[in-house]
Amino acid sequence: MSDTAQSHGETPAPDDVKAQMQQKAVQVKDKAARVVREAQGRLPDAVTDNAGQAREQIAQAAATVAGRIQEKTPDAVADTAGRLARTANRRRGPLLVAAAVVLLVLIGKRRGRR
Repeated sequence: MSDTAQSHGETPAPDDVKAQMQQKAVQVKDKAARVVREAQGRLPDAVTDNAGQAREQIAQAAATVAGRIQEKTPDAVADTAGRLARTANRRRGPLLVAAAVVLLVLIGKRRGRR
């Protein structure tokens, strides 16, 4: 935001706001990365080794389950699911809006019960 926009009570230009948001996002991302590096530096080697092994085991288990599901899923269902996934990927905006609406309705119902 420029000083002239602030001093005259004007609304900042969208480009200025966008640039500030991007700059702040980079700062936050850098700080988060720094904190993670510091935390990892404090962890004993045994903990990081165990975490790496657990990560590998989880990845293997997920691959096994995905393979089994893929084998047992009929081709027609797999084709339909693939088509739906591609459509959802192309139309993320409306999908996110619909998900937000559903979430708000569920939260509203839950609060209504209390």
